[in-house]
Amino acid sequence: MNTLHRRSLLAAAALALAQAATGARADAGADALTSARARAVFGALETTDDGSTMLEPRRLRLPGTSRERAMLPIGTRLRLQATHRVHEAGRAHDLLMWHGERPGAGLPGGFDVDVTVLAVFRAGESAPIDVAEVQTDRQTYFADPAVLALSPTDDAFELVNHHANAGQPYALNALYHLRGGRLRRIAEIDLLGSFAGCAKAFEQTLRWRSVPDEGRALPRLVAEVQVVHAPLVHTEACRPRPAVRRTLYQAAWRWDAAGDRYRAEPGGTLEKLARWNERRR
Repeated sequence: MNTLHRRSLLAAAALALAQAATGARADAGADALTSARARAVFGALETTDDGSTMLEPRRLRLPGTSRERAMLPIGTRLRLQATHRVHEAGRAHDLLMWHGERPGAGLPGGFDVDVTVLAVFRAGESAPIDVAEVQTDRQTYFADPAVLALSPTDDAFELVNHHANAGQPYALNALYHLRGGRLRRIAEIDLLGSFAGCAKAFEQTLRWRSVPDEGRALPRLVAEVQVVHAPLVHTEACRPRPAVRRTLYQAAWRWDAAGDRYRAEPGGTLEKLARWNERRR
């Protein structure tokens, strides 16, 4: 069994800032392969120590859609945010994530002027196999840790779209893997938190597990969300101090070889959690 242990939403903003800082350093010292990959994805670029500017427009697909496209116009500013190595059927692939700031709002895709572009490359190659624009909220980044081993030859990886308002953080966690080198989304899980209200305060933490599934090429996947009610970190000043309570929700997905995709098992409790969260937004 393999497990991805999640940080709570409290650490999400710090993680996003750390990835952005790492990406900025990578841009400044980009090697020849990274530069060639950027040109293959974005076309002609004007590059300086603090990033690159697009000199020609691009229209990029959005995950889970057939016709919608994100628009990246001339003048979009780019920086490399993060990279990860993942495997499909034993073959190594590189994931490169760029953050972009468009010169105007109101364009398709992204979040306001911001876009995040995720591209897949075979290890050592400069031509992308797949490219998508993946930003749906104020911050977009790889989870920490990002990669979950599905089997000795295959990996999954997790992206987070996140924002926080007045002590209430939101995060949409999406688990992906590669099929034929292309991005394939397995599941999305919406998380919520609240840091105020003493007994009404709560945090949610997501954990993924992969469990061998006899007779199937890929393992069964289990998502567990633990809700901590009145967590100690948010109730120090409360009098009387409320008792900490924990509730666990979960769901599972199994590989469907005929459909070449993961499908949700019936009977999970994450829909119950989604309804609970909706009443607290």
